[in-house]
Amino acid sequence: MSPGLLLLGSAVLVAFGLCCTFVHRARSRYEHIPGPPRPSFLLGHLPYFWKKDEVCGRVLQDVFLDWAKKYGPVVRVNVFHKTSVIVTSPESVKKFLMSTKYNKDSKMYHAIQTVFGERLFGQGLLSECDYERWHKQRKVMDLAFSRSSLVSLMETFNEKAEQLVEILEGKADGQTPVSMQEMLTCTTIDILAKAAFGLETSMLLGAQKPLSGKVKQILEGISASRNTLAKFMPGKWKQLREIRESVRFLRQVGKDWVQRRREALKRGEDVPADILTQILKAPAPASGSSLLRWR
Repeated sequence: MSPGLLLLGSAVLVAFGLCCTFVHRARSRYEHIPGPPRPSFLLGHLPYFWKKDEVCGRVLQDVFLDWAKKYGPVVRVNVFHKTSVIVTSPESVKKFLMSTKYNKDSKMYHAIQTVFGERLFGQGLLSECDYERWHKQRKVMDLAFSRSSLVSLMETFNEKAEQLVEILEGKADGQTPVSMQEMLTCTTIDILAKAAFGLETSMLLGAQKPLSGKVKQILEGISASRNTLAKFMPGKWKQLREIRESVRFLRQVGKDWVQRRREALKRGEDVPADILTQILKAPAPASGSSLLRWR
């Protein structure tokens, strides 16, 4: 064997050894946390995520749920040198979300800020990672989410919940297939539209089908955006185009609703005492920027 090949082989072995050492050291501080066995040292638990597609209808969260049932409310997940901890205990989830001591992972929240380059929630109340900026937005909405405001919306919640139960009872013949994801999505949108915008979308009753289809595509897009290579795959381009169009459609619908309410308030018309009205009547933040801005 020539000295050049021997030197190259030695360099590759040293590099591989250093890589394995780095991965091991990066994981070692979390090894005391329970978790499933790793099928691969370098890939970690990544092969489990690939196998989920072998079962029709399963998503990544189904895998996490299986692990939580088997290993407990705190589970360790390794992918390459990175370690994630899945927490399913309600008390712990509340503590992590409510405390300012724990930073939000900007990479995870980026999945709902933009979807394949199209702005969805942006840096809004749901997706803002910086606490100071989030707090300014939340303060504007305090009145809309006060106890008295939420109590006044209970009638809407109860009405839509009863409507959902009635529809499910009508389909409960043991033969009719029902998509619970679709039913719950329609219920959620009906509640949000009426509670936040004072609008009757009646999606549970089969109305506004284009809107429900767009919402479904957006949810699929959020899930698909985890695959960073999807935008380079020609077979996915049509789906990605439809997802981007759905995001633009939903944002335009929201913009139109907000604009109509603003104009109604300027004209002094009677408007519903819903969440949108409370936000628009709230004093502007100290910075002078509007909470509801569209780009």
